[in-house]
Amino acid sequence: MKIDAYFTAERSELVKGYTGKYTDAKVYDELEDITGLDRTTLWNYKSVADSVDSSLRNEDLGFLHHKEVAKLEQIKQKEFLDRASSENLSVSELRSEIRKEGVYVE
Repeated sequence: MKIDAYFTAERSELVKGYTGKYTDAKVYDELEDITGLDRTTLWNYKSVADSVDSSLRNEDLGFLHHKEVAKLEQIKQKEFLDRASSENLSVSELRSEIRKEGVYVE
């Protein structure tokens, strides 16, 4: 399993659940204590978890692959994640493929 441990469906939903309704710094303090991850990492996980549905995530790929597709429409997220997995694309190769198709959102 290549996907980052704290980006698994259950854990990213935990981060999302904790932070979904709250912007209070205390929530992030608590999550930092629970996970051992820093606030920036937690925020990044939450941001991607909000954008890439857990049903679309691919455990063969790392977090950065998912971050690359986060701004795309769901159908394109699935397409590119499946492609990255089947073609064993690196993050930079995936980014390049997304740009080639003209669907990359900065």
